[in-house]
Amino acid sequence: MHLSKVNECFDHRITGGSEYCWKCYGPNARYLDFESDYAHASVVFDSVTQVVYQADVDAKQDGDDNLPGPYRWINPAFKD
Repeated sequence: MHLSKVNECFDHRITGGSEYCWKCYGPNARYLDFESDYAHASVVFDSVTQVVYQADVDAKQDGDDNLPGPYRWINPAFKD
């Protein structure tokens, strides 16, 4: 997955971000927080290649108990 796809999905609504403190993805790892009308997301990506390492998405809770819980996607190339 490429960071541009995540930006499109969340309509470029970035709410925060910084260096990714764990070294498991290398020296160029950063994370961004996104927020839409329906969900919050955090994405860890490579600041040089823009490849996404992992994405976490959680639906905003608005009193509806039928909303899906958190979801995590890990890039299969970096799962180990």
